[in-house]
Amino acid sequence: MSYAWDKFTRKIYIKAPIEQVFRAWTGTQEITSWFIKECRYTGPGGEHHHYAQIGDDYYWRWHQDLETSGTILDVVPNELFAFTFGRKEKDSEEYVRVEVVFGNDEKESWYTLTQSNMGGPDLDRAQYHLSCNMGWSFFMTNMKAQFEHGADLRELDQDRAYETRAMSL
Repeated sequence: MSYAWDKFTRKIYIKAPIEQVFRAWTGTQEITSWFIKECRYTGPGGEHHHYAQIGDDYYWRWHQDLETSGTILDVVPNELFAFTFGRKEKDSEEYVRVEVVFGNDEKESWYTLTQSNMGGPDLDRAQYHLSCNMGWSFFMTNMKAQFEHGADLRELDQDRAYETRAMSL
């Protein structure tokens, strides 16, 4: 059996209402409380949105002074949030896709994050599959820590944050 290097899936359960968990992903202020330092969602006409909308461009900057941008592909309140997350390979016209699917029961909410359409060369495997897999696992855990215990596990000092990121490529 061969390993699927082109995608991975992570799942986490959080004791919080699904509406709050969903907004933690899609709101500019909410996402900076557990994931990134700065967020902008910008519509096709240049207008800024507080909550992500289909077709918006996004800009995210981490405390490590890393940044990325992409496009919001899908938003279904309390069910789905999907976006591009870099190019499949260095010179590719295809994009990596991240899809976050939300659900809940009477006790807690959950979501699965699937990152797919990742490149095949070794650097892309390391960058997208290994580093992103570790990074998403950490930030998903940080969201849970914040919702359930009020603790932010991120290193907020920029120099120290850069030293402690998932992988140095």
